[in-house]
Amino acid sequence: MSILKKVVLVGIIGAITVISINAKDGCGFGERGEMMRDFREGFSIKGLFRKLDLSNEQRDAIRANRIDMMEHMRSQRNNSESKKSIDFISIDGVDKEKMINSTIAKVKATATIKADFLDKNFKVLTKEQKEEFVQLLNN
Repeated sequence: MSILKKVVLVGIIGAITVISINAKDGCGFGERGEMMRDFREGFSIKGLFRKLDLSNEQRDAIRANRIDMMEHMRSQRNNSESKKSIDFISIDGVDKEKMINSTIAKVKATATIKADFLDKNFKVLTKEQKEEFVQLLNN
């Protein structure tokens, strides 16, 4: 085996070893990736609720609200009245106004569902938890 082949082989083995060690250690984010999860969920409403000290009843209520929201989102997505982009394209061109109005209606419906979800969850919290939630939201 030539020197060049040996150097390339040692380099490949070294790279694989380094990658496997980092993968085993969670890339420096702890065994279970707590820091990465905190980073990801810190910017989501779900992550903010997770940081609160919730009782089991509150967790169950929030979980039920989330399931309800997802069902509403699914039904909205499967709604037969929602038009696809292809419905706005014809031989004459694209009907931009119909497409824009349809998209705005979909966005408003989604925002309404999410606002209702947040409102229901906020009502589950105690006064202290609401204050902590607002502080987390402002950070």
